[in-house]
Amino acid sequence: MVYAFSGGTDKPTADIKGIPEIVEPSGFNFRSIGLADLSVLTDPNAGPIGEYYKSGFRVKAANLPKVVRIIDPRHLVDLDSDGALTYASARARDLIERLEPGMHQFEPVVFVDYDRKKLADMFVFFVCRRLDTVDREHTNMILSPHYWRPARDVFRRKPELVPLDADLEAEPNQVFSLSRIGGAHIWRDKHIADSMYVSDAFVETFYEEGLTGLAKVKQASVAWRASTPLKQCPLPLSPIPCRRRSSMERPVVLSESGWLAAIELRRDRVTKRQTSLRPLDQISW
Repeated sequence: MVYAFSGGTDKPTADIKGIPEIVEPSGFNFRSIGLADLSVLTDPNAGPIGEYYKSGFRVKAANLPKVVRIIDPRHLVDLDSDGALTYASARARDLIERLEPGMHQFEPVVFVDYDRKKLADMFVFFVCRRLDTVDREHTNMILSPHYWRPARDVFRRKPELVPLDADLEAEPNQVFSLSRIGGAHIWRDKHIADSMYVSDAFVETFYEEGLTGLAKVKQASVAWRASTPLKQCPLPLSPIPCRRRSSMERPVVLSESGWLAAIELRRDRVTKRQTSLRPLDQISW
């Protein structure tokens, strides 16, 4: 099994309020965090990077938070988040180091209460393992060009990337491949911008040792066969093979002119459904 996690109170209650607030350095900006090794920016195999602090690469320790405040001491958990950065207790760090020694980055930070009284020594935690873990066969989302997005959103901007048999009305279904994940316990997917993921073994050990703050969400996953190459129908190619609709049908093969005509036909059909789709200004790219 695969879980997305963020950190924070496992079971939020109305009387426990507040998220970690960075108080030192004053005026801290997440975009001030730099990469520890700039050579990854020119590495053709690195993949998309995005914001450095959530890229899955190591960062410079110089500009990181030094003091973080939480309003309610009851909010103190082993894994926490301010919405951008993740914080780990010494116990959480020890668990992660035991499962994946030397893989991830931990930088010291002090947690204080509202009156600046010290509560705990914590660590800013950066996941430093980048994998490509989405299963191409079972996922109905489109890799466009570097991140997974719903087919209907991609069709608005780049219809040539959407297979002819894609169901534009289907709910996005992102499925992970356990064979791609292998023995990893904590990672970021290089084609998913914001999320961090953990294995079921990590979750089991986390709770067995009495740690708190995982705030996990179970993800769909498959393990019975390895993922196949991404199925797209890019232009210009002729002839262009596309996915078959069922096991009883022969593969569809279109010439370039036929593919263009099919795009225009489906564009017309989608135009008639515009009221059920999100406006462009509501799409996150």
